[in-house]
Amino acid sequence: MAIDFFPTASGTFSISNTLVSDNGGNGIGVTSTGSGTTSGVLSHVEIAHNFDGIIVHSTTQTVKRSISDSVIANSVFAGIGALSDNE
Repeated sequence: MAIDFFPTASGTFSISNTLVSDNGGNGIGVTSTGSGTTSGVLSHVEIAHNFDGIIVHSTTQTVKRSISDSVIANSVFAGIGALSDNE
């Protein structure tokens, strides 16, 4: 992965004016565990030619993200994916 974020409690992330490209894995990955809420903002980000563009995986947390003025293109699998272990 190019950018990874692994919060184990509430946390925030912000990515702006960034190019993430040509990775064999995910462009941006967020994997949260523990309790709380993880929030993120992506602004003016170009994510291209990765296996997955953005993948968010949470086992117990609420994850909120905002994406503006950004491009996610030419992913092998998913442009944006969200996975949860909660039923």
